[in-house]
Amino acid sequence: MERRTLSRQAFLKLGGAGLALSAGLPFVAACAGDSGSESGGLTATYMKSGTYDVAANDFAKEFEKKNDTNISIEAFPYAALRQNNTNAVMAGTCDYNVVSGSYYLADIYDSFRPLDDLVERNDFSKPLAAGLWEQCSINNGAHIGVPYGPDAYALMYRSDLWEEAGLSWPKSWDEFLAALKNVRAEYGDQGITPLVFAAGAPEQLPALFFATYDGYFINDQGKYGLDSAKATEAIKFAEQLLSFAPQDVTAISIDEANSKFVDGEAAVLYGWPSFLVKTASDPDSSQIVGKWRVGEMPQPGFVWLSMWEMYTTDCTENVNAAWKWMTFWSKPENDRALLPKYGVNPVLGSTYRDQQLLKEYSHYFPGEEKNVARAMFPPLSGEPQDFLASTLGDVFTGKSTAEEAVRSVNEKWTEFDVQEPLSQAAQRNGLVQS
Repeated sequence: MERRTLSRQAFLKLGGAGLALSAGLPFVAACAGDSGSESGGLTATYMKSGTYDVAANDFAKEFEKKNDTNISIEAFPYAALRQNNTNAVMAGTCDYNVVSGSYYLADIYDSFRPLDDLVERNDFSKPLAAGLWEQCSINNGAHIGVPYGPDAYALMYRSDLWEEAGLSWPKSWDEFLAALKNVRAEYGDQGITPLVFAAGAPEQLPALFFATYDGYFINDQGKYGLDSAKATEAIKFAEQLLSFAPQDVTAISIDEANSKFVDGEAAVLYGWPSFLVKTASDPDSSQIVGKWRVGEMPQPGFVWLSMWEMYTTDCTENVNAAWKWMTFWSKPENDRALLPKYGVNPVLGSTYRDQQLLKEYSHYFPGEEKNVARAMFPPLSGEPQDFLASTLGDVFTGKSTAEEAVRSVNEKWTEFDVQEPLSQAAQRNGLVQS
């Protein structure tokens, strides 16, 4: 689990959650040649994490037994994966037939094959968990990506403490604040902090803002921008949330936040559930086995999505084989194995409600499924999101006010152009000023 947590942290720091777009990449037409088809096989890329790459290699062995196609798995650390995918497309070498990424690859979307004809032929999207297909990458009106490994930022809570205190899980953020006050009064003298969050990891700070912000990200001029009143209110609410966290919260890392929760020192953890599910459920490493749940996120607000997609390059000749591989992950038997065996969240709605799995993950799947259904990518390229994160850091460390932060963000964001795929995603998700 530790290997995975570190790899996912690196992914987020490098833009996986913010999904920073590479700047200034030229348009690239179809690749010249198809190394995969020449050898009668395919080459696919994945992040080297001890999870995604391990699953890919295991699935590849099974895939080759059932299909007359060889598949080579190339795994790289996040930064190298992103760069290698981009370089291969730009160079026109067609080294990879299936590439892993997300909307940070928007500059090379034109080099990925539209998938809608294949999706319709196989009814691929219908069995997916609610919300996933709507968040997959679209280019020129057509879907180009197949989802895997989704996760939604969430509040994980000590269900035993909630029950002892006679609390029900809140539906609104005001109810959540009231619950934190009750938890502090009930358990503060036992050394249990009401809330823990990795505020020492700067790339995580937007999660505090997204929690309650329900305004736009792109203004009526087509530029990045925030609703000043709603954004100010969201930042002030985030400050209130942090008042229930340890005094050194702005120095707490992801690992440290997770450890405080797993060690029984916090009633609520705000973070990525997939980072936690294995260790928190392990009797050898956790003090809270059977005592915690993923809570459904209160409303209103923006639920932060992290999700990988597989794309096939438009130079790939053996498209049917590529499609079979991309959808092999979501075969019911494979999808059901992803979380127990590899620590990767599934994509099928049926897996989240599988009766056998629910015996083990009744504390995890219901809340995760509901949060994923609401979750979205922030329609921000790398620099705008980085600036938002650093500005929020100034507020939470007392160097700035919420009002000053919103003014600063809106002024700075005028300098950045909005990528067309991000504009389209924002429109689909209702994140554009009306």
